[in-house]
Amino acid sequence: MPDIWCNYSLVNPSTRESRELPESPFTIESKVLADYGLGYDSSIDDYKVVNISYHHIETECADNVVSVYALKTNSWRRIENSPYDHSRFERQSGAFVCGALHWVARNGTEDVIVALGLEDEKFQIVASPNLDCNSDRLCVLGGGLCVFVEQFYDPGCLDVWVMKEYGVRDSWTKFTVTCDNRYDSWRPLSLSRTGQFLFNVEGYKLVLFDTREKESKELVVHGCPAQFEAGTYVESLVSPTRLC
Repeated sequence: MPDIWCNYSLVNPSTRESRELPESPFTIESKVLADYGLGYDSSIDDYKVVNISYHHIETECADNVVSVYALKTNSWRRIENSPYDHSRFERQSGAFVCGALHWVARNGTEDVIVALGLEDEKFQIVASPNLDCNSDRLCVLGGGLCVFVEQFYDPGCLDVWVMKEYGVRDSWTKFTVTCDNRYDSWRPLSLSRTGQFLFNVEGYKLVLFDTREKESKELVVHGCPAQFEAGTYVESLVSPTRLC
C-alpha cells in the first residue's frame, strides 16, 4: 500500500507483520503520480512491487519511469518504460491475474488494458471489452480480471465485466448492477459463487448486491471508522520482512 508520496509498505494482515520499502531512486521528480501493484513471480519464488511514475499534466504525459522492487533483494531496479499513456487516469492499483499486473491506460486515442508480466517484465495489451470513459477501473473477482464502469447518467447503475478465460476477448461476461440507492462511487470487492457482489461504496459503507434477486442491502461492520477503504487478500504466512 502506498501513501500520497508513493512511499510503499508491505503488510500481511494474517500475521500482522509489515515492512516499509526503501524509496525507489527511479522516479520522475516533479508533478508525479504513480500506478503501482504487488504480485508474485513464480519463476523465482519472489514477490515484486511495480511503480510506474508519470507526469499528471497532459502535455507531459508521454513520460513515464517504471521500476520494480524485489522482496528477496530489498532493492529497486529500473526496467523498460511503458509504451502506453498512464497519465489519463488517477493513480491505479494493478490487478494481479495470471502472473501479470493490469492497469487501464491509453494507446493513442484508445483506452486499453495493459499487462506487465512479472516473469519477463514486458508490457502488452490484453483483449478487452469496449473501454470508452474515465470511470473504467480494474479489479480481481473470483480469480478473474474484472472491469467495472460507473454510469455517469445513472449513479445507481454499474456495468461489471468479468473475463472468464484469460486473454480471450469473447470470454468477457457483463453484469449490470442496479440499486435503488444512488451512489456517487462504488467498487466491487468480491463475487460469490451464488452471484452476490460485495461493494465498497463511497468510502464509508459495504453493500451486498444479489444478481439473481436484484436486491441490495447495506452491511453494518461495528467498530469501523466513519470512512474506510476495504480490500480482499489471500491468506498467507509469507513474511514481508524475509530477505532470502
